[in-house]
Amino acid sequence: MFTQRNKETACGMWSTTYIIALCIVIVLVVVGLILSRHMSHKAVYRTILITTIIAILTEIGKMIFIGVTYGIEEVEFLPLYFCSLFMYCGVFACIKKVKWLETTGLSFLVMGGIIGAIAFFCYPDACIPNYPIYHYMCLRTMLYHGAMIYIGLLITITGYYKP
Repeated sequence: MFTQRNKETACGMWSTTYIIALCIVIVLVVVGLILSRHMSHKAVYRTILITTIIAILTEIGKMIFIGVTYGIEEVEFLPLYFCSLFMYCGVFACIKKVKWLETTGLSFLVMGGIIGAIAFFCYPDACIPNYPIYHYMCLRTMLYHGAMIYIGLLITITGYYKP
């Protein structure tokens, strides 16, 4: 679950294992949306907050794994790739006192998060080619991008934010 990169045991892009994992993520997102489609706005806010906190904690876990396994110089202490904006905008979306910041966060969660996650699932080059699907890095990235889609659709379906 916490081994080094190994191309021979890696899941591989668009392998059968990846497609099965993708189907599981899709089912989890759909079931989650069905169960939460009637959430109150307060519950949606809490869901965004909890999901953002979990995303940040798993990012810290990823940094620790990379630092321990490959050395501290390999760690990106300030993740600035497109999908990492989900963490920052999740925080922004929870700042209710600064309306423009909240709106910025929600806008990204609705549009950028969904588009970024779909782009990742179409071309999963982050860790899928390097680790087996049961590895922490793959499980984290699959659930992270699934959460991006779930949160974006949840906000839209419940009417929590309308662009």
